[in-house]
Amino acid sequence: MIKPLTELGIGNPGIVTAIRGSVKEVSSLKDLGLHLGSQVKVLHGKEGDSIMVAVGDARIGINYQMAKKILVH
Repeated sequence: MIKPLTELGIGNPGIVTAIRGSVKEVSSLKDLGLHLGSQVKVLHGKEGDSIMVAVGDARIGINYQMAKKILVH
């Protein structure tokens, strides 16, 4: 089931299937290692706050509004 990153529970892994951001936003995330096909795991966060995700060995903080634009399955 495809859903926004904000709906992936803490500790649950997902695969990025789409990023619905501007070219600049998508490019910035790609520079951080988050792109289509990336495996991510939510480390912590709550509704309305930034979300911390693991992407490989990296840890990335993503604001809530941007995290809603990242779709995972």
